[in-house]
Amino acid sequence: MKKIAVFMFVVCAIAMNAACKRDSDVLATYNSGKITRGEFHEWLDAHHINRDSIMKKKKQQASKLQTMGLWKLAAAEAKKAGFDQTEDFKAIADISTESQLISIVLKKEIGEKTDFNEPAVKLRQIVLNVKNYTMVNNKRVDIKKSELEKEFEKAIQEAKAIIVRLDAGDSFEELAKKHSQDFSKSKGGEVGFVVRSMLEPPLAKVVFELPLGQYSKEPVRLSNAVAIVKVEEKTNLTSRNIEDVVGNKVQAARLKNKLLREAGENYILSLKNAPDVSITLENISKKDKNAVLYKVGNDVCTLGDLEKRIDIITTRIFKDPKAKNKITDEQKTRLAESMLRYSLLKRVAEQKGIVRDPDYVKKIEIRRESLLAREYMKQIGNKEIKIGEKEIRDEYERNKDKRYYTMKKVGGKSQKVIMPYSEARERIDKTLTMKQQSAAVTAWKNKLLHAENFKVMENELSGE
Repeated sequence: MKKIAVFMFVVCAIAMNAACKRDSDVLATYNSGKITRGEFHEWLDAHHINRDSIMKKKKQQASKLQTMGLWKLAAAEAKKAGFDQTEDFKAIADISTESQLISIVLKKEIGEKTDFNEPAVKLRQIVLNVKNYTMVNNKRVDIKKSELEKEFEKAIQEAKAIIVRLDAGDSFEELAKKHSQDFSKSKGGEVGFVVRSMLEPPLAKVVFELPLGQYSKEPVRLSNAVAIVKVEEKTNLTSRNIEDVVGNKVQAARLKNKLLREAGENYILSLKNAPDVSITLENISKKDKNAVLYKVGNDVCTLGDLEKRIDIITTRIFKDPKAKNKITDEQKTRLAESMLRYSLLKRVAEQKGIVRDPDYVKKIEIRRESLLAREYMKQIGNKEIKIGEKEIRDEYERNKDKRYYTMKKVGGKSQKVIMPYSEARERIDKTLTMKQQSAAVTAWKNKLLHAENFKVMENELSGE
């Protein structure tokens, strides 16, 4: 009885301890502030970090708390320096906010509301790949159309021979293990559940017309392969049954995300078809900066607006102004479509009050603070550092046979050839510069945490 009483006491003590963990509990302190449990949970959620996973280990919590504290302190330093008011940071922050708004609107309008109902089949397959290239001087070169047809004909004949064996009663699974040339081979050709949009049109037509339990009586020609398929199960996947029907959690999640993405694209298409939306992306090829690319109500985007966004990406993010000249009209079109998607979803967010939702506003504030911290620390690391010639030469001499060499064929054998110093010098200079920049940022972080007397309250953390 005593043992039972002790056991019950321990259980109760654990339960009380768990119940006593409040959002107001202080998990970390520093001279100018503190981090409570509630704030920590909000920070994890805002950065899409799995809270349940983090809470299992005290070490993981301590690490994330230090990162959170460092970013809060670095953001405060950035504000003191006026970095948050610079055009560079404002531009990057705007792009980040756009991305977050798109994500949250699609989550609320699609992820939380969509009830899809999609025909699906459980598929087994035998795939015979058709090689459409040959190697010339270690480079892939497309083969001639006539040669490609010969390769397809060989694969088709091989597939027909396999079908003859299937007709004779041989196991589809065993034949797949022996002959198939794709990822499903080791599983006897088992692919799992697929929906129509996951398959090439010729294959989709065959798969969704095959009777249950039957295999294709003729080889199916694909873009770079020939296939034989067997339908093992037919069903309709819905948002309510997909996990139970598919069984495999990873595959179910992948299928669900695909169906939600398709629902999202259809939703965007419906927004594009609104009467006050006009899209003229063909104007991208023009030189007039006032040429209109799209209108969403009173929101107008011109070629000049697109050029400004390209400037932000090339000079502020890629740090390469010359990259602007390499951007093609096709790439410009994709960027303009992304900007259009944001304009469409921003209007939804404004109409439905999402932009005023306290949870959304809070997450935006947290993410902006973190972005400010990271960009400011990046600037600290990007301060000009000059590496001396002796330092570069010493690095070359110490490691030329370990890092600065190429492998060349000499007499039919691979042989290590040391790079001349003149060829390796620029690479060494960049490597040493990056190392010193990284060391400078690390030293700055440690100094800041030490100066603020940052401390994690280990006794307040949960888990092991």
